[in-house]
Amino acid sequence: MVDGSLFTVTSELASDVEPAAPTTVGIVTWSMTSLTPTTAHIEFGLDTTYGMEAPVDLAEADFRTLLLGMKPESVYHFRIVASDGTATYASDDYTIETGAATNAVSIGNFNVVQAEGRAGGFIVLSYWGGTGSSVAFILDADGDIVWAYDFGMSGGIARASMSYTGHDMWAISASNQGEPLRRVGMDGLEMQVYDSTSGSHDITAVSGDLMAYLDYSVSCNDITEIDPSGATETAFTAADTFGQTCHGNALRYSETEDVYTYSEVGTDIVQVDRSGAVLWSLADVAGGVNTWGGVNHGHHLLADSIVIFANSGGQNASAMIEYDLSGNEIGRYDSGDRSQNLGDVQRLSNGNTLVDFSNDGIIHEIDPEGTLLVEITGPGGMNRFGYATWRPTLYGPSPDITD
Repeated sequence: MVDGSLFTVTSELASDVEPAAPTTVGIVTWSMTSLTPTTAHIEFGLDTTYGMEAPVDLAEADFRTLLLGMKPESVYHFRIVASDGTATYASDDYTIETGAATNAVSIGNFNVVQAEGRAGGFIVLSYWGGTGSSVAFILDADGDIVWAYDFGMSGGIARASMSYTGHDMWAISASNQGEPLRRVGMDGLEMQVYDSTSGSHDITAVSGDLMAYLDYSVSCNDITEIDPSGATETAFTAADTFGQTCHGNALRYSETEDVYTYSEVGTDIVQVDRSGAVLWSLADVAGGVNTWGGVNHGHHLLADSIVIFANSGGQNASAMIEYDLSGNEIGRYDSGDRSQNLGDVQRLSNGNTLVDFSNDGIIHEIDPEGTLLVEITGPGGMNRFGYATWRPTLYGPSPDITD
């Protein structure tokens, strides 16, 4: 039932609080008269049919809630829907107008080749070289930049990763010398630099606000866990497996299996449990790294298979290759594009795959048959995409963690 008299609502843009914050993030605070909500969410969208939903954390002061994923220079409608356990109440409709589009970063083209079968959703991105290489940003399903934040990183951003809770965005450098990690809330307020860390190439959400990253303070790059306070703990000592010098370049965590997968550039992709024990080696089961061309970066562990980005996937091009867990190749996508550095893959929740040819500045969404659905390009020059993460929503955990 709609009863606007029960609600007191205020809203503002994050950029009204801090000019460096994204101009597309709304901050809503509210209260109810004489009722204590037990659940609540905010419906929002470009008209009163809404279509987007932000969960409300009732433990937050003033039920503070962020509206994420809004386009720049647009008027959005929103209303609060709350329940006290016996009845559900809706506030009046309110509006909030977003600010100007970012000029800190841009893409080249967002080409929908075939609309049918697309996953939609959002893609969390960065560049590790070129203009805007210190900016993490998010594209929506139309190719609009709906979130952007300049982390001020000198070595470019290899990956921007949201925390499991969705509260924070973390950024890790692409520099082989390592650089301190950085974190900011999704409202873009109060960035924190972790000066005691030296990370590079990849960072992944684990649980709650805990993250894990590739630690470049050692010559064979460990998996180190970190929480927002800056407390760290080594989860995998890579030198025990790869020797005193190695090049860790991609890291994922699977909540379902409670394991990490770790890529050493020219040696292997291994599965590691939370105590640091190696459980499985792709090179062992597949017959060696030459099976995929000898160089690998991004990968995604699934229930019965693993998809990898093979930088030298054959015919002088890179490829997405899928192996079953016995090491048999069961799928391949080779578009003729190439990436000598980085390169990423992610299986999406509808069965599509995101393939990121970093050096060429090209990202493809393909369907299970390998049909190209969407092509995203950077603006050219030295702009090279970092790793990419697709999400159906900007709230809660990423599906590449929970698969």
